[in-house]
Amino acid sequence: MKTVGKWRSERLGRDVTMARWGTFGQPVLLFATAGGDAEEGERMHLVRAVSPLVDSGKIKIYSVDSVAGAALLAREGDARHQMWLQNQFQQYVRHEVVPAIRTDCKTPEAEVWTAGASIGAFHAVSVLCRWPDVFARACAMSGTYDLRR
Repeated sequence: MKTVGKWRSERLGRDVTMARWGTFGQPVLLFATAGGDAEEGERMHLVRAVSPLVDSGKIKIYSVDSVAGAALLAREGDARHQMWLQNQFQQYVRHEVVPAIRTDCKTPEAEVWTAGASIGAFHAVSVLCRWPDVFARACAMSGTYDLRR
């Protein structure tokens, strides 16, 4: 079962989307690739591939739009703007997405696992390293870790 939520992020100055699959289980935040949106994991069949884990209540998947990745891909602004947006994206994840996940899970201190491919792998590892008190594990698949590319 998928649910989708939308809100305006003041940190990003944009409308954002978060999708969720599952009703209970370990929360996993899936980061999309550079051009991806919150529902990319479903279109690319990742959600179907892990559906036994979702259906059995072992994991609950959340996914957000790749705002910073899309800006890098589109070469939005100069390098300073792109890095500012990268930081704002991480702040949005920490201070907007994580509280939304914890509220949805009805667990105020829930540790969140992260996952992603390409630039999503970078985000998964990056937020884990930046906030190890919030994020417990990362699964980084075929990552892009040099943002200059």
